[in-house]
Amino acid sequence: MTRDELKASLSKWVGDITEEAPPALDENTDLSKDLGLDSLALAELAARVRRELKVKLKPGEMAKDLRVGALIDAVLKLQQQGGGA
Repeated sequence: MTRDELKASLSKWVGDITEEAPPALDENTDLSKDLGLDSLALAELAARVRRELKVKLKPGEMAKDLRVGALIDAVLKLQQQGGGA
């Protein structure tokens, strides 16, 4: 999956979680500060990433850096390492 495909998926999932239109995302969009996702919404997004992308994203891993680009980097790294669930 490419960075753009991941970004599009994240946008859709954020829209699903917030029950709003999928937001426009860029690499520096902060999921909490810019999109207003609280801890519950972030946990739901992390679960969705694990389920849909079959990666072993650890529960606290997203909390290190809440920017979209950092999440995409983490997912791509896990996929390259064979981090499937």
